Amino acid sequence: MKRLVFTSASADMTIMLAEWVVSLRTLARFTGEILVLDYGLNDTVVRALDAWSVRTIKCIDRGCIVCTRYIDAAEVLVRDYSSHLAAHFDADIWFQRSLDGLFELAQRHVEGCVFAPDVKWFTQPFHGIPDNAVAYAAKVQEIRRRFGGTIQGGMSCGPALNLARRYSEFADMIRDGRLKQEYGADQFALNWLFNFEKDSAEGHLWNCIGADTVLDEGVWHSTRTHSKHPAAAIHVVGMLRNETTRLFRNLHTQTLICELAGIGLSSDPALMLNGWGVEADAAPALALAAVIITCRKHRGSAIAVGMPAPRAVFGDIGCTSMVLLSHGNAHYWDRLGLPRRPHIQHPNKLYLSAKAVQVLAEAKLEEIWELCQMFEQNWFDFMLTMLCAQRSLSWGLIV
Repeated sequence: MKRLVFTSASADMTIMLAEWVVSLRTLARFTGEILVLDYGLNDTVVRALDAWSVRTIKCIDRGCIVCTRYIDAAEVLVRDYSSHLAAHFDADIWFQRSLDGLFELAQRHVEGCVFAPDVKWFTQPFHGIPDNAVAYAAKVQEIRRRFGGTIQGGMSCGPALNLARRYSEFADMIRDGRLKQEYGADQFALNWLFNFEKDSAEGHLWNCIGADTVLDEGVWHSTRTHSKHPAAAIHVVGMLRNETTRLFRNLHTQTLICELAGIGLSSDPALMLNGWGVEADAAPALALAAVIITCRKHRGSAIAVGMPAPRAVFGDIGCTSMVLLSHGNAHYWDRLGLPRRPHIQHPNKLYLSAKAVQVLAEAKLEEIWELCQMFEQNWFDFMLTMLCAQRSLSWGLIV
């Protein structure tokens, strides 16, 4: 059977999406079809995906993409890939070995789907209606007993029509109110819908997470069993993104750079500046005001501050390095209703795309003062990161 690997991504996942694709084509040597459900990728990324022979389908962001992507995927699988074996992976996964074993598992479970257990210590919380709470608790306890963890939402595989049916059941839960549209609800639904007779939960090597993994001589291994096994796919969830050795871009830097160069991807011509025109120890409000004034002065241009323009940047803002979330008060992100992010570490060593310059140029100075007062004049790097996040700018380490 023909094979399909697919994911979904929005603009803030662009650097990890590039790693997803490059690792899939190079280290995993996948030659089948690749699909990305596009929830707002910029034109540069879409052109890059096309150059890598990746199909994109534009989708409407209806909020809570981790849930609504399954509604969109069900329709696409039935319409375009009904004769395929299909595998869905989150876009914050990268691949270091072949996926052949996963597809072989799927062929052995032709009536169901293949999933992977989450890390051993975690039990997926309840996200449904109260009437189902007792039955759900009993089911996830049995799933944990059999597989050492509840079903994780990052990977699912099977004959495309099997996946489509499961995703349609997922969609029905949303439509009739049995499933809340919120973070984590996707994993709740996949546990609730898991079929002990038809499905498999043996896919852990293709969705290796956190505490169940160890790095040995540059290769990530699964430690879910008594002996180590080389992981086929590494899931860099949430807080793990601060551990630099988990990132494809750091373990396989030259591979990523060569693949970017191979499709002719380079940064926009950028104006080189030595700094923001403010003292390094200036109050955050004054430093942020200097950023905005600089961007207003140079609208229409990308800006490289304190360094040459890099060869390729997938975020609107490229950083030489980042500060771990433990630096500062991470709970402030919750007060803004934004996902927690690492901070820009060196505001005087940044690449800003032309889009980022334009967006920051439109910020109001009084908003900067209010932001800094709200968060007690925290560090410049922290406040700049929050300013960017409020305006939906994406960023990543400079390649």
